[in-house]
Amino acid sequence: GEAGTRKVHIETVHMDIRYPCDWPNCTHQSQTKTKLKYHRRRAHTKEWSLECQLCEDQLDIWWGCIHPGEMDKHRARKHRVEWKEEKEAYKRDHPYVCCYKKCLNRFGTKVEVERHERKMH
Repeated sequence: GEAGTRKVHIETVHMDIRYPCDWPNCTHQSQTKTKLKYHRRRAHTKEWSLECQLCEDQLDIWWGCIHPGEMDKHRARKHRVEWKEEKEAYKRDHPYVCCYKKCLNRFGTKVEVERHERKMH
């Protein structure tokens, strides 16, 4: 929530609080506990939430990430054709768009978009 965001801002910017990595011989420090958790997963334990199947199938290499946004950026850069086809299919399957300019979420039915607009805006 907003209070939590404010607290994190004050701790990281004004109080310069850092969370050190407790992995042996690692000197990394993160601004937040969440970022420290992601650092451990990336740098030490190699735990990935998502893996790119296209890289494995087409290029015979492994690629992974933690956040869905990272996968989306990766696919847009490395697998442009498939990414574009996927986006076009999503737009076809979700033709109803939220009318609020800063939102623009897409939905499969008119009922879903109306419920979203009523509850979220």
